[in-house]
Amino acid sequence: MQGKIPQFSLSGEENPEVPQKDALAKQKVSMYAGRRANAKPLPIREVDTVLLRQEKKNKLSKTAQYTQYTVFQKKGSMVTAERTTDGRMVPRNTKDFKSCPPSTKETTRATLVDKVDDATVAAKPPSTVSECS
Repeated sequence: MQGKIPQFSLSGEENPEVPQKDALAKQKVSMYAGRRANAKPLPIREVDTVLLRQEKKNKLSKTAQYTQYTVFQKKGSMVTAERTTDGRMVPRNTKDFKSCPPSTKETTRATLVDKVDDATVAAKPPSTVSECS
């Protein structure tokens, strides 16, 4: 039996819309799986200030380290954070970090100025207008 074996090309060179349809189908499957799993968007982004969750060794140990880290790089659920005090890099999963609001001197100063302004406004007596007759 002599003959040629049929050959098929699986590349998308023949039809340019095949890769587009494939990408669309993968996106639909991903969205459906996310809805079924109640997936939520990850709240931690690069340049965010976070606290690192530490292992609970006994009932008196703290659940988070109180040194602040800055998110350096994020790839999927893996986060690499840099400690603000000494620059140590720590790669961990997203679940091991807790986002915290940045406590900077400027925000503290701004709130103090607002409180002082509110206090001076409250201390002033209301102005009275006298009518001339």
